[in-house]
Amino acid sequence: MSAPETNIEKQARRHKGPLVGIIGAVIVAGLLFIAFLTWVADEPGEVIPAADVEIELE
Repeated sequence: MSAPETNIEKQARRHKGPLVGIIGAVIVAGLLFIAFLTWVADEPGEVIPAADVEIELE
C-alpha cells in the first residue's frame, strides 16, 4: 500500500513546527541535566565529626 498523497513540500511544512518543538525540548532537558550535575558537584558533602576515641596499640 502506498500513501494516498505524497506531496513532500506540504508534509515538510506540516512537520516543521513539531520538529522545532522536539528539538527545543531536548535542548531544555540537556540544559537542566547540566545544571543538575553542576548543583550536585558543588554541594558540599556531609561532614562527619571525628570520634574522640583513643586507640591503644599493643
